Amino acid sequence: MSRSRASTRLVTAVVVLVLLTLTIVAAIALHQIQSLSLPIPKTTGIATLLLPLLTGLTLYPSSPTPASKKGFQPYLTLTIFTLLTIYETVLITLSLTSMLPPSSLTCPLEQRWQGLYSAKNAESIKRIQDRHDCCGLHSVRDRAWPFPAKRRLVTACASTFKRERSCFGLWRGNEQVTARLLLVVAAGTILIKMSLLLFVRPRTPWTEQYRRNTTAEDEADDSPSASRGQRRIEPQYHDEEAEEVVDRAHDTENDRTITPGNDRVEDPAMQPSSFQGHSEKRERERNEWA
Repeated sequence: MSRSRASTRLVTAVVVLVLLTLTIVAAIALHQIQSLSLPIPKTTGIATLLLPLLTGLTLYPSSPTPASKKGFQPYLTLTIFTLLTIYETVLITLSLTSMLPPSSLTCPLEQRWQGLYSAKNAESIKRIQDRHDCCGLHSVRDRAWPFPAKRRLVTACASTFKRERSCFGLWRGNEQVTARLLLVVAAGTILIKMSLLLFVRPRTPWTEQYRRNTTAEDEADDSPSASRGQRRIEPQYHDEEAEEVVDRAHDTENDRTITPGNDRVEDPAMQPSSFQGHSEKRERERNEWA
């Protein structure tokens, strides 16, 4: 019992530590989305940040289920499992669209930068340029900050800060790294859930329902009715019946006698009247030939 409790505590500590790590990773990704104005929806970052928390609450509920609601527990468990799986799948899909292929990221980045430039959002563009020590999107003259004015040229950023590279490649790299972080969080929660279901199996709503379903299937496969339908019916051999048949045949052979006159085997089990006509006919044929 002590070993079981110790292992349960160890598994719980590991799961909590991993979920906490995934929460920190999701927080870093959300910070990247906001600070660098990446073309990744903030709702995706917030949903990813909440995912480890929801997974932990689902795997380790704080209060037991009342007895009056135990009948609905399997349906509730299945519903939560389905919704959480869909939730994780959507996040993984959104993360992949912000990673691959790199050529598909050009249009969202272009639209995002143009929106910042049209809105004269100097703070966001300046933060991106300062982060990567760059100017403009595709070149140092392409919609860079400081914005052009009557007494300010489009090369004001490059001439003022002595920068010679654009921001597109580095900014796209930030988007791909952030998308990978979101993907790690979503995939990590799935791996934790599946590991607990298939290997550790603590008593949680997921694992308890999985254990009951597996046990029910095993009992159904091992039931006599199921095995009777798959078992081939084979004839049974009885030694007593075989010995009785052999003895009967042996007695029949011993009862047979040979008549000296005509070398004919007679069987006392047969009726004499059945051979009388046949014997007279054979005797008559012998006399005619003689």
